[in-house]
Amino acid sequence: DWHYGFTLNGIDYNNENYILIITPSGFATLRKTLGEKNITSIYLDVHERERVIRLAQRGDDIDEMMRRVKADRIDFSGIKNLVDITIKDDNLDRVVKKIEQFIKGSETARETKTEGESR
Repeated sequence: DWHYGFTLNGIDYNNENYILIITPSGFATLRKTLGEKNITSIYLDVHERERVIRLAQRGDDIDEMMRRVKADRIDFSGIKNLVDITIKDDNLDRVVKKIEQFIKGSETARETKTEGESR
């Protein structure tokens, strides 16, 4: 049984943006804790075959690789319906550019919304 986590202590919610890499269950908890309006979510869609190749290249044990792939099939089922955007992870430069564009667009949308609320 695997568990991952992070602490929310020390996070300045008003003045900082953070990038977290978390599991779908961690995402659900974070969204519930901080509120959906305070989170912008991106899912990097990596083909299962590519994930196996990457796990092998970093030297993971074959049994661990298969355990993780099997768990990911269950854990990430339906995630595309929960996030703000899904980006296909097929080219690193393209992925980085799409993430940057999405974040800049999200920040602009948030700023516009905040300005509209203060009037």
